[in-house]
This record gives sequence, structure tokens and C-alpha cells, in this order.
Amino acid sequence: MAEEALPLRRYLVWIWVVPSRSVVTDVVGAIARDPARLERWLDAEARTALDFRVGLDVAGLQQARDAAMRAVFREALPDLPAATRGALEAVLARPDYLPMQPIGAAYVQEVATAIGENPRNRKPPAQAPAVGLLALHVVEAGGTVRVTVPWVEGRSAVSTATVRALLEALHRDPRLWAKWCNLCSIHRGWAKGFSSCAREAAAALPDSERPAVLAWLEEREWWSTPASCALRGCVSLQTFTSEVTERALVRGL
Repeated sequence: MAEEALPLRRYLVWIWVVPSRSVVTDVVGAIARDPARLERWLDAEARTALDFRVGLDVAGLQQARDAAMRAVFREALPDLPAATRGALEAVLARPDYLPMQPIGAAYVQEVATAIGENPRNRKPPAQAPAVGLLALHVVEAGGTVRVTVPWVEGRSAVSTATVRALLEALHRDPRLWAKWCNLCSIHRGWAKGFSSCAREAAAALPDSERPAVLAWLEEREWWSTPASCALRGCVSLQTFTSEVTERALVRGL
């Protein structure tokens, strides 16, 4: 068993506000009046989007989301119209989980994000509206993963030794290892991504083992086979960190 650094990776996080005549638009408008405050808010939204995509410690993330949303609303209060301010103060006085309250649910729907993984593709997502606030943040992610020795339990087309050799081939190739760790962190349910990466690693296996591995990777139920579970389960995300390294406000409100 070993713990090692998660290969650094940069993600593009697009953030936009759906145009509407709502309290959420008023809150974002108040935040946007101060450039430094807007930058802090966008940084937090970008990191939160990536953290929820990873999903490590979901309960902790939900608590942090509730606290962050309350902080945003409180910060905007002095700059809101009196009627809006009173309604929002009443909502904040309740102890209920804010994202599940109507104003919190509206915030989640109207402040939207999309995550991209190609740093050269700076084209806004198709689902982003043509008007309203639009920002792009580049977030560098790191952390740690735990790597354990795989063991295949049950009937399998490939042996434990072959799965271990496949893991070693992935680990020896920096590009494939970064790709595999990315799958383990934000694409845990992407069967085609895992099998494609494993197929590339199979090129390093002996000729005597490669055909069986390639045939196994083509099985319709590959994802649920004991060998697949063993290979994917031996790399687990332990910690996750994120830092905004680049910011661009494409469009204001």
C-alpha cells in the first residue's frame, strides 16, 4: 500500500449567471459592484464546481456550500433594495439547509458552471446564454491517491498477476498514469474512458498476455467483471486540492 501525489491537472471552469429578474440576479449584481469581491466570489464558485465533481466528502461539501452561500448573501445585503433585503434576512435566519430552500435552489439553478479538460479550447459551452455574466477560471488540481495491490476475486478472464502487470504498465507511463488518476477522480463512472486507458497500457504487456487482456476489455459487461473492479479499485483518491491560476471575465452582467 502506498500514497502518492495526484498528477497535477488544469481544468477550465466556466461560470455564468442565467439572465432573470430574480433575487439571485440582484445578489450577483451587488457582488459585481466591487471587482475584488467579484473575483473572490468567482474563485469560490470555480473551486466549488470542481470539488463537487470530484465528490470527496460529500457531507462536508454540502455543509461548506451552505456556509458559502450564506456568506455571499450576507455580503450582498447592504447593497440590496429594502424589500429584497428584508426577505433575504428572513431566509438567512432559518437554520434549514439553504440550497434546499427556494432562494438557495434558485441560486443553484441560475449560477451555473461547466468544466472543460482541454486547456486549448477556450470556446464557451454551448449551454451558456448569449447575454449576462460569463467568466472563465483555470483551476489547477492536485492531491493524493492511495495505490494498493490489486487482487482478483471470483472467476475472471484475466488473472491477478495480469491485472497487476497492467497496473504497473499504467504507473510506469506518466501520461497514462495522469489519465488514469483523472478518471479515478472526476470520471469514476466512465466505463469507456477506463477501458480505453487500459487498452493503451496493454501495449506494454507480453505478447502471451496481451490478446486475452484486449478480449477482456471488449466484453460487454467488462465494467462489472472481477478483474475490472480490482484494477479500478486499487487506486483511490485520498485528498483533493484546487487553486485558481488564471481568471478571465468574458462578460459582465
